[in-house]
Amino acid sequence: MAINSTVTIRGSLSSNAVTNAVTSKSFRSYGLQFPIGETKNGGYFSRISDVNLVRKNLRQLLETERGERFMLPDYGTNLKKYLFEPKDPILFNQIKREIAETINKYAADVKLLNIQVKATNKNVAGGLEIKLFCSMNTDRSTPFELNLEVF
Repeated sequence: MAINSTVTIRGSLSSNAVTNAVTSKSFRSYGLQFPIGETKNGGYFSRISDVNLVRKNLRQLLETERGERFMLPDYGTNLKKYLFEPKDPILFNQIKREIAETINKYAADVKLLNIQVKATNKNVAGGLEIKLFCSMNTDRSTPFELNLEVF
């Protein structure tokens, strides 16, 4: 039995410019704006994208209690269990760790830059103020900030 070692190429190879143009397309993800209601354009549904979408998704992720979401028992955080604990650096590090683990698991498109946790200065006993400094995992993403109050 003879082994054939010839290769036939049909068509033409694309240039580097064409290949780079096809692979460098950026895809935008869109989501539904909440709350749903009548918009300025006259419709009931409006969409958001990019940083606004990521910010809304992060807020939803962090404000959801674990076990609250059907079929995803680990989705969310248990931030409310820390409300009436003594506010010390150990507690703040536990909160930061829980937030970072949750974001790494459920928000893969977000790069967490910094987390600040402190007791609230408002008249709410035991409240927490959380500031997240994040960016999206894209090439040209700008950092954004998310403020969250838990009380």
